[in-house]
Amino acid sequence: MSKRAQSSARGASGHRITRVDLLKHWLARHRYEATEALRRLLQMPLAALMTLSMLGVALAVPGFLLTLLVNLEQLSPAADLKPQLAVYLKPGIETRRIDVISRELLLRDDLLSVELISSDTGAQEFKQRTELGALLDLFENNPLPAVILIVPRD
Repeated sequence: MSKRAQSSARGASGHRITRVDLLKHWLARHRYEATEALRRLLQMPLAALMTLSMLGVALAVPGFLLTLLVNLEQLSPAADLKPQLAVYLKPGIETRRIDVISRELLLRDDLLSVELISSDTGAQEFKQRTELGALLDLFENNPLPAVILIVPRD
């Protein structure tokens, strides 16, 4: 027999990778990356502090606004804080067509309320609520469109 046939098999041997091996490797890589990230943060403390401060502000602002909204609702239950949609209609649209649109919206079950504000009513409210009411007098025709305010159901 030749020497080759007598010797044991040579070449690559297979090693089966188990889930435990994969988990150990994953944990080792995460540990290494976490320590490297911490090392980089400690090398540039000012930049790290500014970044962490901005993250804190970005996370705190929505919570602060939600708390403010909840407190305002408790202080003034009469305040209208429900979400609403304002649909601005084309200027010059016929009153009959506006009535048809609002009636179609009133028939929908997914809407809590539908309120029509004519362009004349809008102009009167604009004059009452702002000090810019005299600007409307500069126009020949009322430039404000009719508006349909829609409040959806929860």
